[in-house]
Amino acid sequence: MRDHAKLLAGMDSDRLIALVDDEAARLRPDRPVRREDRAIQSSFLAIQGRFDGSASLYGEADAISAATIVDALDAVADLPVHPDAGITRAQQRFGALVHICERTLAGESAELRPRPRVLARIDVAALDDAGRDDALRLLWSLRGRSPRLSSVARDELLCDATVVPVLFDGPRPIAVGDQSNVFSDKTRSAIVARDGRCRFCGDAPAAWCDVHHLVPGHGNTADDGCLLCRRCHRTVHRYGWTISWCEDGALEFKRRNKSFVSHPP
Repeated sequence: MRDHAKLLAGMDSDRLIALVDDEAARLRPDRPVRREDRAIQSSFLAIQGRFDGSASLYGEADAISAATIVDALDAVADLPVHPDAGITRAQQRFGALVHICERTLAGESAELRPRPRVLARIDVAALDDAGRDDALRLLWSLRGRSPRLSSVARDELLCDATVVPVLFDGPRPIAVGDQSNVFSDKTRSAIVARDGRCRFCGDAPAAWCDVHHLVPGHGNTADDGCLLCRRCHRTVHRYGWTISWCEDGALEFKRRNKSFVSHPP
């Protein structure tokens, strides 16, 4: 008995727990099945929306569902990175989850992130008011008022969105225009073939990227856009990075007294 005590005292805690669990399963073979039943019945995913449109996600999953979820996220996410690189594994998995959801909603297997769909709501009463600046809001499925988006989020969405103009007379829609894209599918394919990855960080694959419009509202050729991942795309808009082409095909990013050159892969 004393020898067993010494052995247990020097054993790794995870190993000790595993041994106890194995012994309990041997003595009570019905317990693992009952535990699985409880885990399956108590599995859930809750989404708690906030006033600003963000949300908290939390839940529980049984062993098989958890393994499926983790394997799917890790299959889509980039390879694990060192925490000092500025992005955690949890952040990578969140990006993978968003990517999977985008693909499901888009119903396609393109090489690039699906375009966001923007419904441009225009009231006839506002056509004569050039100074009017209505807020951009999300169409979402959570309860409560649709969240307002900032001008940064607006500019980011409109870089490579499918825009559908809808004309309203007060509360009544009276006309819907044809949808239009800043970059055609062929142009997007050309940009993917040229850039391959995010041109700002150089890490995110093309499937995680938007086509950033170098000069908003000007041009729709391959030279007018470049690939940027979600995080870098917001960074460029948020902090006002300017982008210009070099003669050798590299891109130069500038902001105040900072600059760097990004070469294609």
